[in-house]
Amino acid sequence: MEWPRGETEPRKHWISNLAKNLQLRDLVHFEGRGWRGFHHRATLCIAAYGFLVAERSCIPPLAHSGHLGLPTPQLPPGFQPRESSLSAAA
Repeated sequence: MEWPRGETEPRKHWISNLAKNLQLRDLVHFEGRGWRGFHHRATLCIAAYGFLVAERSCIPPLAHSGHLGLPTPQLPPGFQPRESSLSAAA
């Protein structure tokens, strides 16, 4: 938590399950600095944004019967997701 002197409330908050005695300089070397971590974060941000857009469409005046009006794509016949237990049996 960042609570500058003279301020009545904290300015910024961070949530972490790291050790309490961890130095700030060690904290900045987080997963997002690597290629895999960047993609992980980007994927979560895009998913969160999609959720917010869908939620926002349910709030008037943007609501159109509670949906975006986008067509639902159909899965091709015989589609099996990767790592599916069905694909291992084949």
